[in-house]
Amino acid sequence: MSIQSIVRGNLTKDPEAREIRVDGETRRVVDIRIFSDEYRRAGDQLVQDDDRCAGVDVTIWVERLGDQVVAHLRKGSRVEASGTMHLHRYKDRETGEPRAGLQMNADSVTLVLSRIDSISFAPPRRALDAEEPAMVSS
Repeated sequence: MSIQSIVRGNLTKDPEAREIRVDGETRRVVDIRIFSDEYRRAGDQLVQDDDRCAGVDVTIWVERLGDQVVAHLRKGSRVEASGTMHLHRYKDRETGEPRAGLQMNADSVTLVLSRIDSISFAPPRRALDAEEPAMVSS
């Protein structure tokens, strides 16, 4: 069972691309880990509520989105990801003990603007299309 979810937090490491085999085809996926933090008021200060924070492993299957994440995000980036979440059960490699963690297959990943100093935009697609010479067929 999976649950449609939104996770907001900081990347704990740089995005990593890898190739996997699915139904005999090679697919490129990108993995990120988001530390979803939550804060509460303690008097006049905001304090991280450790009982409500969690690390979420996120896999991006959409190649174009994965390419953009690898190109533009890095450890510490504040992001919001949405997709299907499920509980991933596994055994610890060293101890063999059963473990579980949150796993998301992301449909979208967006940059949270609260930590951005500047942004630059690529030219609009129409401007790029106008610069390309028209294809002439003989």
